[in-house]
Amino acid sequence: MPTPPPRRPNVRPRRWWLAIVLAALAVVAASCGNTNSSSGASGGASSGTPAESLTVAIGFSEEVDPDVYFNLESTSITAAMYEGLLRIKPGEAEFEGVLAESWSVSDDGLVFTFKLRPGITFADGSPIDSAAVLAAFERKKDVAGPPSYILDGIAGYETPDPATFVVELEAPINNFLNRMASPWGSLITNPAVIAANASGGDFAKGWLGTHSAGSGPYVMKEFVPDDRVVLEANTNYWGTKPVFSTVVFKVIPDTVSQQLQVEQGDVDVMASVGPDAGAQIEAQGKVDLTALQGYNQLFYQVNVTKPPFDDPAAAMALAQSVPYAQISSTIFGKYGVPATQMTPPGVMPAGTAVWKPAADPEAFKQATESMSKDEPITMAQPTPDAANIFARTNEFVAEILRGAGYTVTMVPLPGADYFGLIGDPTKAPALTLTNQPGDGTAPANWFDLFYLSAGALNVGGVGNDTIDGLLAAAGARPASQPADTATYSQAAAAMAATGGILPIADPKQLYVSGKGITGLKMQVVSPPSFWVSEIKKG
Repeated sequence: MPTPPPRRPNVRPRRWWLAIVLAALAVVAASCGNTNSSSGASGGASSGTPAESLTVAIGFSEEVDPDVYFNLESTSITAAMYEGLLRIKPGEAEFEGVLAESWSVSDDGLVFTFKLRPGITFADGSPIDSAAVLAAFERKKDVAGPPSYILDGIAGYETPDPATFVVELEAPINNFLNRMASPWGSLITNPAVIAANASGGDFAKGWLGTHSAGSGPYVMKEFVPDDRVVLEANTNYWGTKPVFSTVVFKVIPDTVSQQLQVEQGDVDVMASVGPDAGAQIEAQGKVDLTALQGYNQLFYQVNVTKPPFDDPAAAMALAQSVPYAQISSTIFGKYGVPATQMTPPGVMPAGTAVWKPAADPEAFKQATESMSKDEPITMAQPTPDAANIFARTNEFVAEILRGAGYTVTMVPLPGADYFGLIGDPTKAPALTLTNQPGDGTAPANWFDLFYLSAGALNVGGVGNDTIDGLLAAAGARPASQPADTATYSQAAAAMAATGGILPIADPKQLYVSGKGITGLKMQVVSPPSFWVSEIKKG
């Protein structure tokens, strides 16, 4: 059986509060057959030297070592500087080759052979060969940052020649290729640059937080904390040359100020727009609004170790009492729909992993009538919450709890503190509202995070032996076979019966851009990020 992802202690915040939630893309097959190839990022010269600059508004700046960082917004930055063997296609759910020109999977699902593209180089012009890829994989494990779990279950590596990199697994992992394509997957760092800037065995971790050592279309030019991150075109880029000479990520914490600067032409793109502001922006027509769907969902993680939800009857009764349609229409309007699956749409095929609790507004009050009301029910109040998505959703549910005679206590929950809840449900509120995405586009990238008893983002103590067994069986299918959606659907039904995961809505991610900006494509598992390399002006 595959080793499930470990819990993530001391995880750097993914800034999930910035994602306005997403969903609905086609499920990616977990394999590419026995031998696979993809065009990926194509090589070729551009029409000339990049001359324009792109300015992107972000809410914060954080160090961007690709083996350490684990937030959503900064993925736009790291994806512009680093490349992996594979990636999820811009704006899509399928994966494709980047540094790997082709790959094959052994029949038993234990050996993955990647063939590297000829002539690819790092930004300093040095070649990317199998030895460099091996060094990058080893650094990710040595640094032991949050993304390192993606390499769990690997037994060893081989480099039979400079163009061939081989990975051997301890046991089959059905979504291994999806892991490699994750934004936190197989990003390759330049071992020579790492060695030159390492200090005291730190693998250059401190240095790489504010510099770059990749092969992508851009390199780090300047990093000013809480002010700006500046990238410049990589003149040695092996693929299609970058459009912009400079990309500036400008730190503007206030979203209203971000929007104003887009309207004034000082900022080209922002990605932290709430649904109310989105409707106004669309109506005014001064700038462009783009609504995209990704692998996200607004849902509650119910703490099944705390009363009243340690009684499954109470948890299921709450599920029946929530006014899903009213929440979705009131808060998200046309930019969202009530959740109909136990996962974001696209993770599982339509009609599977169904979420359709019986509607009974009085169910929770009736189920808890004889239960003690002495202990308040704590609800996480994620912060910041510029669009009041979390606060407004919590009030709908708090009204149900108060109506049953409970006192409700809202507990402020900054993004960084969310990760401190993992592994110990006694520290978590009774109800934690979140819109964390999975780490990839295969079902396992979602289920193993939130459903496993030892899941990396399981904050409520949900899960049981039945669910764990189903997920282990589905995950152990060789990657040469498609995902076992029937077994995953059984796991979803088992989880729904516990009331431990409470899907609320599937809203879209809203981006604002100046007139003439085209090519805005989401990184579907890392909202609100997008592919800088796809953007064009005019």
